[in-house]
Amino acid sequence: MKIYKLDNTKVAEAKHSNPLDCVFADGTFSFYVSESDEVLNTPFEEITKEDLPAEAIKQMKVSLESTKSKLLDEAKKIVSGITLFKSDVLGKEHWYDMQEQDQINLSQAREYLSLMPDAKVKIRCTDTNNVKDNVEHTKEQINKLFEDWFVSKSAILNAFSIFKIELENAITQGGAKMVFESFEGKIQR
Repeated sequence: MKIYKLDNTKVAEAKHSNPLDCVFADGTFSFYVSESDEVLNTPFEEITKEDLPAEAIKQMKVSLESTKSKLLDEAKKIVSGITLFKSDVLGKEHWYDMQEQDQINLSQAREYLSLMPDAKVKIRCTDTNNVKDNVEHTKEQINKLFEDWFVSKSAILNAFSIFKIELENAITQGGAKMVFESFEGKIQR
């Protein structure tokens, strides 16, 4: 991260190719943060964080924490909005509901089939033609379905855990946004 000071009378002369976050401005100077390795030349003046006005440091911290909070809330919405997972346990891809009650039903079906191995149970799923129906599943299919569900849910929770750690470690708003975009990319289906 690089911090730059720019005399407000020289804004028209300022040239840069990568995005900059304006973190503070007073009547005389504007202060920018850059995530890139690009070196900004005159009229930009590179400074250290210690050279920032105290008010700028405070504002940067408040803005960063606000951004992090909003991104965390958005990530939580995304995770809670994932209601389906896919499996090819029936020989071709189907979508299964992932709501809490559906997870309970899957666990109970698995438990039932452990006691009645030759029985079949109907589980609701949607095929590639978007037809939703209760379809019979064998014990082996339920066990594989449970495994597919577990892998899917674990991947989502793991991505969310890593996101929270990386978000906490982000030191700029731009960095926090990049962490969120990476998280979104990991859990897109």
